[in-house]
Amino acid sequence: MINLANNIKFLRDLNNLSQYGFAKLFNLTRGKVASYEVGTEPALKTLVAMAKHFNLTLDELITADLSTMAPRPSEAQLAQERLAEETKWERVTAELELLRKENAELKKDKAHLQAWLDQIMKRGL
Repeated sequence: MINLANNIKFLRDLNNLSQYGFAKLFNLTRGKVASYEVGTEPALKTLVAMAKHFNLTLDELITADLSTMAPRPSEAQLAQERLAEETKWERVTAELELLRKENAELKKDKAHLQAWLDQIMKRGL
């Protein structure tokens, strides 16, 4: 597991997580995280959870030097981006609906004004 210890530390630092915060993500103890950062190998299910959380393959987590790779958003960041995008579209949809209602009201007002103008024109004013 060539770069695993460094990668765990790198991911922790990149995401501004203390060892305790990192441990909490994966239902570990702070001591376990500290031991992983000095070379103890995590259980396979822990490695899978870490790779999934940080949107990495197991191979990347274990063998690649993540500090030299372009960062990818984590699953949590991707979910947050999707939520922000959905919220944006909800606001756009709500604004569009408001504009449609306003347009319908303006069409009614225009029709009333046109009728009023037609009446004035018939009277010769």
